Amino acid sequence: EPTKIGDDKTTQLLVGTWLHEEKIGDDYEVKQTYTFDKDGSYQMNSVKRIRKEKIEYNVKGQWTLRDGILTLTHTDPKGKGNSLYGRFTAYTIMKISDTTIDWQINWKNSDASPAVKRSLEITTHKRVK
Repeated sequence: EPTKIGDDKTTQLLVGTWLHEEKIGDDYEVKQTYTFDKDGSYQMNSVKRIRKEKIEYNVKGQWTLRDGILTLTHTDPKGKGNSLYGRFTAYTIMKISDTTIDWQINWKNSDASPAVKRSLEITTHKRVK
């Protein structure tokens, strides 16, 4: 169930840098860092390793929070227009504290190709700073 602490408190807690790390066996590993700034901008850095292939990408854009739904609107690396990752991705904030945030992708409010839609698992991110 989504957090009930309200958007103002969630926004205060959200600003900062968050890290998600996951490893599945020897074939898959991911490390993602999200930085949310007070001015509504964000950046995400991701490094994935699938078998022996390393995939690295960086995304910048704007973030908004409304009714517990965090929406990330992506821009291209030069900050002009939309990226190949879709125009926006939404996450339902399930739980947030000073040290961790749990969110679940919100496909209903996301502009993503059905080909990239995956499970509705909740991912946990830990505050880095």
